[in-house]
Amino acid sequence: MNELDFRLLAEHASDMICLVDGAMKMTYASPACERLLGWKPDEMVEKGPDVFVHPDDLPIICKAHRELLKHGVDCVPIVVRMRKKTGGYAWMEVSAQLVPAAAGQDGHQIVLVMRDVSACVRPKAASAAQAEGNAVAAHRQYSEKIASHIITGVGMYLTDPGRIAFVESISRSADEVVCCGYVLGHKRRNSPVQLLEWLPDGECVTAGEKRHRITQRI
Repeated sequence: MNELDFRLLAEHASDMICLVDGAMKMTYASPACERLLGWKPDEMVEKGPDVFVHPDDLPIICKAHRELLKHGVDCVPIVVRMRKKTGGYAWMEVSAQLVPAAAGQDGHQIVLVMRDVSACVRPKAASAAQAEGNAVAAHRQYSEKIASHIITGVGMYLTDPGRIAFVESISRSADEVVCCGYVLGHKRRNSPVQLLEWLPDGECVTAGEKRHRITQRI
């Protein structure tokens, strides 16, 4: 995906998508940041996690960053509190992936995908985490919930028949999470691609397409 395609995707995504440099400062923030946190993109660029992340959650960020540098991608998203412009904090799920730096630049950059999961973190767990002075309890509770999830974010996956699937959006309601996308090379008559829907565990819930179960992330 080139930079133009990335910006087009980021600027129309419901999730907040950011680019972070080697010094952990944002170089790009998608427009969704204003809806989720109240900050305009230019208010977040050139700032590090210490400006927006709850102080007690910074150790989680640092540990995840070290693991990311080792493995290149988050195995399990982290959950931290991020400061809202209007005051207070939102519980945010953060997925990260290491990618090469832009053309003409050395090193690497990090793509972050963030979504508000405040409704998924039980108030009791959140209160316990705050009483402990960190987000460990909430992070543990949320990690247990998504441990069985194969689809953890927008990206490329492998289906049971061995085809490549691209999950391009994830919608959440009080009752369920539905992931939408398509399988490369799979189409219906008079349509270039067929949109499919999956549950986070990889099960395809589109009628007649059960065989396209997602088994792993690429």
